[in-house]
Amino acid sequence: MNATLLQEHLHSATGTTVSTQTVRNRLHGVGLYARQPMVCVRLTSRHRHDRREWATEHMNWRRNEWSNVLFSDESCFSVHPDNRRIFIWRDRGSRNNPAFVHESVRFGGGGVLVDEILRPIVVPYAEAIGDDFILMDDNCRPHRANLVEDFLFKERIVRMEWPACSPDMNPIEHVWDALRRRVAGRQPPPQTLQELERALLEEWDRIPHLVINSLIDSMPQRCSTLLAVRGNHTPD
Repeated sequence: MNATLLQEHLHSATGTTVSTQTVRNRLHGVGLYARQPMVCVRLTSRHRHDRREWATEHMNWRRNEWSNVLFSDESCFSVHPDNRRIFIWRDRGSRNNPAFVHESVRFGGGGVLVDEILRPIVVPYAEAIGDDFILMDDNCRPHRANLVEDFLFKERIVRMEWPACSPDMNPIEHVWDALRRRVAGRQPPPQTLQELERALLEEWDRIPHLVINSLIDSMPQRCSTLLAVRGNHTPD
């Protein structure tokens, strides 16, 4: 609920008219700020159990083991992003409070990208890593299509057992965030799909390897954090 709606509710309930800035000032005065809620997938007790088991199994993996994993994920980028925002009023440091978390249900979509992703990217990377290569994906339906399963079996590519509904454990999510910030900061911003594609490729190449390495190094701590919250949503 934004300051304008709060202003309207106040007037309707009490007849008092104040400016939206006054509403904001009063809320800030008691430590409340308008923030977007953290959006997380909905977790069942089975999800939390599987996430804890996965974290227990992988928390002692060393950096060289994580370096053999090819993390994958999909993300949507648009020339005209959706500006509709949901805001909540909360105090600092409460971002991960369950009361302020907006849960959503994930569902699969898109097509099977064997010729666009697996053949030109995954296979050469797997060959470069060798027998220790592991492919991580998020279990969505297109990734489990028979065509994909047959291709990976033929290429002898091993999949990591990945717990369902666990985007917070995938370090590539932070890469998407960095990429969005970089593209959003371009002047002028991309106006066409061709400009957006060029911007994404250019900004992707500019992400420092130090960022990628730090995300790989963060995996043991991510596992420890997941166990600490008993399989629930983890902070960023």
